[in-house]
Amino acid sequence: MGWFNGLLKLQAPALSHIPDGLSPRVSGDRSGVRDQGLISELKVDHREMQIGMVELREAVDHAQYSAVPHHLRALKTRLEAHLLTENYRLYARLEEQMSDAPDNAGLMRDLRREMGSLSRETLQFIDEWQQRGVDAGSADLFEERLRHISTLLNQRIDREEQSLFPIYEALERRRGRPRRFSA
Repeated sequence: MGWFNGLLKLQAPALSHIPDGLSPRVSGDRSGVRDQGLISELKVDHREMQIGMVELREAVDHAQYSAVPHHLRALKTRLEAHLLTENYRLYARLEEQMSDAPDNAGLMRDLRREMGSLSRETLQFIDEWQQRGVDAGSADLFEERLRHISTLLNQRIDREEQSLFPIYEALERRRGRPRRFSA
């Protein structure tokens, strides 16, 4: 299992609860409203998804095949909630903030499309193995596919946290400053 833990590079301890200030937000028109805590919330989601992947791997490593459907359901729930948050709060805000720069808006659309593709592949993996089930005869194939999905997911998490999130935070900081008016 060493390769898997190294692959994940967990940067935060497992969270048994969501820290204060990271509760779900009320939907609706958010124009002009800063979304404080969004990046922290998305990072918590990332850690929880990574932990879910580790839990899946450990269940198979310990031949606890009956636990796999539970872990797959939990991962799917986390992923779908995360995708909604990213689509309606992160990407929408970034596209809005960058609408005056067509190249940047195009970049955001490309990143959103990439996430959509990865999401579909991950959800197909989950659905396939929920229907198929994992047993001693299919464990190696499951681990191979899980390794592939984990690699893609972790690469995407790294890109978001190292590139996309800092852009969002910079835009939010700039947006929060009072405007200067000249006479």
